[in-house]
Order: sequence, then structure tokens, then C-alpha cells
Amino acid sequence: MSSERQLLPFSSFSSYAVMAMSYRLLPQVGLKEMIEDVFASLHWLELFGSQKGFDLTRVLLVGDSAGGHLAGLTLCIQRSPKLQLLYGVEALDFDFDAAVIICGVMEPQKLALGNGIMSRAAKVQLKLLTRKNTAIANAAGFSQACRNIKLPPLMIIGSEEDSFWWQTRLFLRTLTANKLDFQTKLWRRSRGKHLGHVFNVTHWEWSESRETNFAMLNFFKQISASKHKK
Repeated sequence: MSSERQLLPFSSFSSYAVMAMSYRLLPQVGLKEMIEDVFASLHWLELFGSQKGFDLTRVLLVGDSAGGHLAGLTLCIQRSPKLQLLYGVEALDFDFDAAVIICGVMEPQKLALGNGIMSRAAKVQLKLLTRKNTAIANAAGFSQACRNIKLPPLMIIGSEEDSFWWQTRLFLRTLTANKLDFQTKLWRRSRGKHLGHVFNVTHWEWSESRETNFAMLNFFKQISASKHKK
């Protein structure tokens, strides 16, 4: 399911419009409210995107780290009336051609299995995230939310030097088990210790970051072109 494609020149991507989204954080809000914020931003795009130069027939959703988790849930919620009801949001009038998840922390309920401060505080974080809502807790992880849902193609970006590499591995297993369409751009430990968590976002000037980000854009261009030929 993973494949390499020839990279296209930067000029091929210069006409794309980009919208960045934000959301409220713990401890002020939980996961439900974060999802509400994401969908509020996307509904704004639905209403005003065309005025700002967006082509909503060709949309790529991107998320990194915890934002990757929210992006993954957003894909699932968009295609599941049951999840829309659970999270209290309405489906968008447009859909996503594809999505890119960068060093995603996709299974917050399993953070205690890892190392570091976040993992040690995982139980507290999970309580804050789900607000003791059992239904939300049972759909908080991507592996729980994606069951029996057909999702658009995904690209998974990760690095063995990422402190959350184990979460990327869990994510890849979930995608494979659910027979979802995905490609990967994975950096091995031998390429250097500097390629840590979301390195291509925090150090976009590195050659490895440029290679990663070009691969991401190339993935979207190829998927979008294939979709609109049909």
C-alpha cells in the first residue's frame, strides 16, 4: 500500500490556497469541544472559501501530532452520521480528496504505554479529554472511530527518532487492519537524530523537510488528478 512517486517541481504547487486552523486546548475544554472548533473552521471555509480563492472540489486535510489525531477523527466524523451526532457537529457540504497525518498521536487512550512527561500524565489527560463521557471515550482513538468507514487516501509521515514513533506504528497497523488506502514517508533512525517529532513543520528549511513536504504535495496532486479524471 506504500509507494514512491516521482516528485514534481515546486512550480506545480504554487497556486494552492492554505487555511490554518486552531482549537481550544486542555484543560479548558475536552475532545468534543476541540472537534466542534475544527468543524466550525471548516464550515467557515464552506461558506466563504470560494471568496478567498479556495477550490472546495480539491481539498487536502493535514494535521500533525495532536492535530493529526483531530484530523483523523474529522475524516471519520465527516463520513459517519453516528459520530456526527456523538460529537454534536454537522457534515460538511464538501469532502476531502485526501489527508496527510504527520507524526500523529492517534491513540490518546494508549499514551500511558509510552515514555516521557505526556505518557506519565496520560491518565489525567484522558479524563480531561473525555470529560467522563463514556461514549466519547469509546470513540476517542482513531482505531475506534474508523471502524467500517471508507476514508479517502492518506499519507502517513513519521520518523523513527520521533518520541511518538510508537504511535505512528500503531496508526499504520490500524490502517492496514481496516484495509484503508495509504502511502508513507517514513524516515529511518540512520538518517539522523535531528529528525524528531514534526521536524518538517518546526524546521521546514532542512533538506529532509523539503523532501518530505514536496512528497506530501506531490501525493495530493496525484490523488486529486486521479479523482477528477473519473
